[in-house]
Amino acid sequence: MSDPKSGILEATQREIGRCLAWDRGEEPPTDPQAIRESTAKYAPPVYDPFAGGGAIPLEVQRLGLKAYASDSNPVAVLINKALIEIPPRFSGQATG
Repeated sequence: MSDPKSGILEATQREIGRCLAWDRGEEPPTDPQAIRESTAKYAPPVYDPFAGGGAIPLEVQRLGLKAYASDSNPVAVLINKALIEIPPRFSGQATG
């Protein structure tokens, strides 16, 4: 049985890719990898100026989009760095 969350994530990525392609007057990609590449290339970044705990930037990253976040609270900034900025730097590295 497949994970329902991954199905929702793929459907959302497909819809974003479809909207971006139609905005440019192109046929939307259908292959999941082509959708992710097209989205990474053409989607505008998402900026959350009052990110707080970082839920919006985190979900934006899960969709394969660029996320920028800020906050006036230094604790919120630290939480965002720990959630959004640092993990991608070490993605794919072996643990242990």
